[in-house]
Amino acid sequence: TFTVLFRGAFLPESGVEYAIDAAKILKNRNINLRIIGRGELDPLIEKRLKEFDSSNVEWIRGKKMPFEDLRQKMQECHISLGQLSDHNRLNRTIPHKAFESMAMKIPYLTARNKGVMELFKENETCFCCNPADAEDLAKRILEIKNNPELITKIGESAYQLYTTELTP
Repeated sequence: TFTVLFRGAFLPESGVEYAIDAAKILKNRNINLRIIGRGELDPLIEKRLKEFDSSNVEWIRGKKMPFEDLRQKMQECHISLGQLSDHNRLNRTIPHKAFESMAMKIPYLTARNKGVMELFKENETCFCCNPADAEDLAKRILEIKNNPELITKIGESAYQLYTTELTP
């Protein structure tokens, strides 16, 4: 089963709700969403998950996970989602999970925003979708799933960027 990872704090800029909505759209497409995180949007996520048969969504929401366990859970996924909302903060930040994904060769799919696009190049070192758009996110996830050669290519290109530009 193709597994999509959303990892991080549930803050307004995270856009985790769009990941849930995309999982709903992709329910019958053999695509699972693994969420590792928690935060102020927990009540919204709980509500959204109750609105449909969310058996294709796994929410790991415990306290801090040991790094080895976290790494294993992440490496079981095919792509990693970035921040998905249309939030002003995203124009000036690159989230930690972008660097994690690069270092682990997990292709990164994020909403287009100025911060991330200063480092990444769409369809070269990352995949992109429209901000705050669950339908476009679902469409992109399906396209990526159906093109496994792109998964390897983007993951490797991002890793090369990481090793050549972001390590001592």
